[in-house]
Amino acid sequence: MTLYVIKDGTDIMAACTRTQDDRKRVKLTAPVNLEGPEEINSTKPSRGLPLEMVEIIIDCLHNNRETLASIALVCRAWVSRSRYHMFKALQVPKGQKLSKICDILTDKQCTFLSSVQELHIEASQDACRSKPSPEYMDLLGPHLPKLKSVKKLHVSALYLHMSWQAVVDTTSFTSRITELSLCSVHFASFKEWMEVLKSFQSLTTLRYGDSHGSNWSMSVFPSDIDWKLSPALRLLEIETYGMCPIQRNWSQNMWLWLRQSQVRLATLVLSSLVCIDTAIDPGEALTEFSQYLRFLGPSLKKLKMDFKDKHSISQFFNHVAMTSNTGIQEWDLSEYCLYYDEDYTMSLAYHFLTLPKLLSLLPPQVSLSRISFDLIVAPVDYESVEFFNCVDQEDGDTAWKLVDALLTSPSFPALREVVANAVMDGEHGLDSLHSLGIAKFLSQRLPRCQERGLLRCNHKQKSDRSCIRIQNLIRMS
Repeated sequence: MTLYVIKDGTDIMAACTRTQDDRKRVKLTAPVNLEGPEEINSTKPSRGLPLEMVEIIIDCLHNNRETLASIALVCRAWVSRSRYHMFKALQVPKGQKLSKICDILTDKQCTFLSSVQELHIEASQDACRSKPSPEYMDLLGPHLPKLKSVKKLHVSALYLHMSWQAVVDTTSFTSRITELSLCSVHFASFKEWMEVLKSFQSLTTLRYGDSHGSNWSMSVFPSDIDWKLSPALRLLEIETYGMCPIQRNWSQNMWLWLRQSQVRLATLVLSSLVCIDTAIDPGEALTEFSQYLRFLGPSLKKLKMDFKDKHSISQFFNHVAMTSNTGIQEWDLSEYCLYYDEDYTMSLAYHFLTLPKLLSLLPPQVSLSRISFDLIVAPVDYESVEFFNCVDQEDGDTAWKLVDALLTSPSFPALREVVANAVMDGEHGLDSLHSLGIAKFLSQRLPRCQERGLLRCNHKQKSDRSCIRIQNLIRMS
């Protein structure tokens, strides 16, 4: 949970109330307006709110990570040492207040630095676009070594070219980072991208997201340098909008660099739509990705790929051999929209017809024990494109029969689970009526999986991911 420095307990009380009533991410309405270090002294609790009450409030928030992340910087007068362990994340506020946060970090009263394990750096999209601040990271860099327990670094919404030198130079900080998430962070070239990433030599997890498309000049791979990625890297997640995650220039360079660095991923998550461009020779465009999969061999254990259409699926398996990837244990297929009307009649989006095509072309997987896919559940709007984008009943029934037959065929001898994650889109969660309706809908359409005890149906609320916020709810072929 992340807490900003605030002036009095009223703000904390308001945060608690809003969290319970609205169940939304808390944004405190009255953060302290720090004009200088002397303002820190004014953050002591008001006389009207005793320390015991503050601790009660903090205890009530112990399961609310979002709110705790908003109040991570508080002075020693706010809570007792016994509560320090609750503040694991520190969120650096938007760019215009960074210098004030730096003042706090240098003050002796600043606590929790030894407890912070996650650092979140966010910048205002509008502010960054209208008034670039390349010194942003330079201001923060000298203070990073003080965060001696930080293992996770999340940087998001920085739509401009920024100076990373101050971060790269703090090897005592970068050498401790095991998880790095970058969302919409602009780099001038692939060489600069490499220069930043090679400084994080303990990375085990790397996530990159670009929600507005990338304009990087990433076409040239620098062959005159010998920088390597962290050899410990095991999970890579890529989510981009408007750029195929396996085919475009940046992607091809990334697969080449991973192979040259001898990085053997165990988990590869490609959350973007895989769309093989007909204007590009697929054999040439998929060469680097195909070679990297061949290099991974049986070390790849979990894979997620989200194909846009049947053509892309055919082109992919025609030019990418996965026969060497015999160790895949989990395959996350895609997201499929499931619409319901006032009578709770379920209708699938047309994109669902890609699923039987994918399963039919997937090479036999002797180790694959779990296949999962998400059902994005939403009410149908008869005046919108969703209504015209639904599969008719006959085509839908045929597709379900094919899926049921393929999942119970000899192609998947080790399959133990077919998991459908029903994700409710919007502000309202899945009530019992929705849950029962979806479970019944699936069991009727996958009877063989149901009889063999393979079918699982999970229900969850659609999450607002901190690094990547891309709404891919409608999949049109």
